[in-house]
Amino acid sequence: MVGGSRMPGHGKVSGTIAPDDYIARVKRAEASDPVLTAHLHDGWDAITAIRGYLPHDEESAGWAAVIQWVNPECPPPPGFDLSRVPRKA
Repeated sequence: MVGGSRMPGHGKVSGTIAPDDYIARVKRAEASDPVLTAHLHDGWDAITAIRGYLPHDEESAGWAAVIQWVNPECPPPPGFDLSRVPRKA
């Protein structure tokens, strides 16, 4: 399954930390985000950042994380790479 995760903590640091770096910090538990951290604890993986998921989401500075949960009984096909999702600059 693929979804989007708001990153309401990112808005506070968006001037100094790029969205993908923010995601990496949250994944390494160097930072905590009220929404993204919950998704990670539920077994989702954050793949990349996308701009414009919720354009008026000031708390997330307009960014979100593309998240993926892989069903161990039905893994994605070989060569499937969700990190290649096009993103707006």
